Amino acid sequence: MDMPWGTRPIRLQLTGRNCVCRHPSGLRRRFTERLPELVAAYARTTHRRVTARQAIGVARGGQVGACLTHRVGVPVGRDTLVRLVRCLPLPAISPLRTVGVDARAHRQRQRDGTIRVDLAQRRPVALLHDREVDTLAHW
Repeated sequence: MDMPWGTRPIRLQLTGRNCVCRHPSGLRRRFTERLPELVAAYARTTHRRVTARQAIGVARGGQVGACLTHRVGVPVGRDTLVRLVRCLPLPAISPLRTVGVDARAHRQRQRDGTIRVDLAQRRPVALLHDREVDTLAHW
């Protein structure tokens, strides 16, 4: 499947060559031609469709993102949308110049932890599971 054209879904039918390895010590006897710039091996959707779903998942996520994918024409369930977002590589973290440390609670009166914040960019960097000095020093 590829991105829709207007309101119509697009289904690509690819024809690849099947090849036979005549070398006796070959690991695989038969193999098929791949098109890595268009679709991953054994995938049923193109890279463009997966990228569009990931962008919607990052922007909206969960149930709201799943509803949006149905309206746009690249339908997917909420769990699959979250899985696609988790497959994305983590963004590179620049070296920290100004770091803030504060206490945080997982739930009210349950467990305490520590949050590390990059004060220059005003965003959290790490969530530590406890408030011990050794954990903070190890990080």
